[in-house]
Amino acid sequence: MARSASATRILDTAPGLFGDIFVIGRGSRRGMRFAAADGVDQSAVDLDRPERPVPAYLRATALGITLAERRRRALVIGLGGGGFVRFLRRRYPRLVVDVVELDPNVVALARRHFRFREGQHVHLHETDAILHLSEVREEYDFILLDAYDGPTLAPRLATRDFFELSRARLAPGGICAANVSMRSRREEGVTTRNFARAFAQQSFELYMPRDWNRVLFGGSHALPDKSSLRRHTGQLDRKRHLAFPLLPFLRNYRLLR
Repeated sequence: MARSASATRILDTAPGLFGDIFVIGRGSRRGMRFAAADGVDQSAVDLDRPERPVPAYLRATALGITLAERRRRALVIGLGGGGFVRFLRRRYPRLVVDVVELDPNVVALARRHFRFREGQHVHLHETDAILHLSEVREEYDFILLDAYDGPTLAPRLATRDFFELSRARLAPGGICAANVSMRSRREEGVTTRNFARAFAQQSFELYMPRDWNRVLFGGSHALPDKSSLRRHTGQLDRKRHLAFPLLPFLRNYRLLR
């Protein structure tokens, strides 16, 4: 029997800093997995739809950039397949995006299989996230923290010091979003408290029950309350500002204290 053209298959593999990296393909979709070929996709991209991130948590993350007062420069920590970078480039073509990725083989696979490209508005920094934030002089209107050392957030990037360093690099009116998935509920609780203390004016989370991800949002200023967020996302959805709705994500909203 002929194999289906849309069957899942391993396209490539390479050693990584935190275990072997596998690229999985199915039709126009690509996935990046760490440590095990039969594990979950740590990054997923639909090559034919760059305007719509595949993982729900990344679609929820997009709320953050819509809350930023300006959209001139963004920082993405953790490249993966580069799906969120492609989304930003498609939706906000004038936005300058700095990408920080520590693992050179992640970069190589993203270029080879996920159509990640640098250019006038996309700048890649193959370095450590803490080093980049400590040395960079730019201020960012939006920062996404999405750097994993396998299935969970790297512990050194889950500390209050790191979140405070991220906050210090925000421009006035800037927003930081952090994708958090830890090894235990206790670790998630500690990480969430670290984030809330770093962004003490006000922060909130959106929980993704299907994949257990939590996206935390903080700003250089006080963020809107839930009612204001509902009005904001409702207006964006009616205008079809994005290629997907944002309002449904507020069902799992929680204010951080």
